Amino acid sequence: MNCAFKVLWLEDEPDWYRALCENVKEHLSEKYGLLLETQRYSGDDFNIEDFKKNSFDLIFVDYTLAEGIRGNEIIENIRNCQILTDILFYSSGYEEMLESIKSANLPLNGVYNADRKEVPAISKLLIDKIVRRSEDVTNLRGFVLDSCCDFEDKTVQIMEALWEKMDLDGRSFLSNAAKKLVEERIHSFKKCCTKLDKDGIFLKNLNDNFCITSGDRLKLLEKSMPILEKNFRFEPKEKHTTISVSYAEELNLYRNRLGHDVVLDKIKIKGECVEVNGKLFKEMRNRIAEYNNLFSEIESILNL
Repeated sequence: MNCAFKVLWLEDEPDWYRALCENVKEHLSEKYGLLLETQRYSGDDFNIEDFKKNSFDLIFVDYTLAEGIRGNEIIENIRNCQILTDILFYSSGYEEMLESIKSANLPLNGVYNADRKEVPAISKLLIDKIVRRSEDVTNLRGFVLDSCCDFEDKTVQIMEALWEKMDLDGRSFLSNAAKKLVEERIHSFKKCCTKLDKDGIFLKNLNDNFCITSGDRLKLLEKSMPILEKNFRFEPKEKHTTISVSYAEELNLYRNRLGHDVVLDKIKIKGECVEVNGKLFKEMRNRIAEYNNLFSEIESILNL
């Protein structure tokens, strides 16, 4: 689930689908800080093999689909493949739908029935149940750690692409900035500085954590903002210009605490105990989405 709630939707009325999507999207965003991702089929175009390749958090199935296909046939197909994702089965012909369930001996575990007019309210209850059962320490730890690793990889890719597009003055600037960071950290690292004197060695050592740490890379990215602004017509946001500090406080600090210091579902942040609950999940989703946007904006101007 992480930042996105994924829904498979079997519905042949696109207008009704779009209207309910907006309703679900608003609920996910406001209550949980989650994005909605949907994959819609009309019924006649549904391929169970394609479905097996994806993972969904919830499945919506209308009873009456395109080309005379019935939703109970789709559900039976899904359950026969041992896919146990929760399903909301609905219809404006509710009684006929219930009869189809009885006559087909449809597996009922995890299948919730609703009249079409009840779908907006029941879908929210189902989403609440699904999201809350995923909000534990283990899931949050994995989510934050994975996201931070992705951001570290993005930083390297951005700096590599920027280096390749720079002139000699720009490369000299970055190499000198990297040398200063190394010198500020530990005197014994001065031997690394000599490796940065020659043009092109910066790129070779960018992935060497002994020479340049993940925090250093963010500082270098931060120091590169004037170059991006001047040479690539990039318009940095305020957070781009302070990304090393804000990232450390808003993500990396939580990453470290979740990885090493969880006691009774609580972590200590700047001397205060923070409970690992739905509120923290939403806060971290929003932060990770924000940093995804910050990195994406830089990647776009470098054609990454």
